[in-house]
Amino acid sequence: MLLTAVTELVGRFTGHETCAVLPISANRFRRDTTDIVATMSQEGLFTLDRRGASFAGLLRAAGPAALRAYRSAYHDPADRNRITASAGAERGEPVHPYCCFNDMRFADPGPARFDPAEITAALTRTSVTWPMSQDKLNCRFCVHLTTEGVSLTADTRYLSRPDMERYLLELESLLVEAAVG
Repeated sequence: MLLTAVTELVGRFTGHETCAVLPISANRFRRDTTDIVATMSQEGLFTLDRRGASFAGLLRAAGPAALRAYRSAYHDPADRNRITASAGAERGEPVHPYCCFNDMRFADPGPARFDPAEITAALTRTSVTWPMSQDKLNCRFCVHLTTEGVSLTADTRYLSRPDMERYLLELESLLVEAAVG
């Protein structure tokens, strides 16, 4: 649901009907990598066609697409760069999602049951802070999920500070609407 909501908002902010996001995946699911002691993650490719779909419709389409994205996060980055460069040359413009989704929660406990009134009341406790900045990013923006909450890093050439705040608040609104609706 969170990956779908993040991708839906990418579409709203960019005006694109088909959107791609790179979910960062720990890809130690193969036998030859299970015993490796190192950081090992890569980006999958999650695409979503938003044309005329409700959020519920997007969620139905997103399940198989997310599974494909996470399963394909084991690839040679040089191959992906070659393929995106070729597609960009055909289109006459660079092709790269530049949008990452990093779910850093150790395990997904599944959906919790909350009364819709509790969810709506929690909106009054929303806060946006600016704890740090970075000089260089690998993507235009990345949404990070932890057990403490949601954060966003972005290159301000593509997403200004006010737009970062608006993005996070719209993400919250979309998720609350889906939860109580």
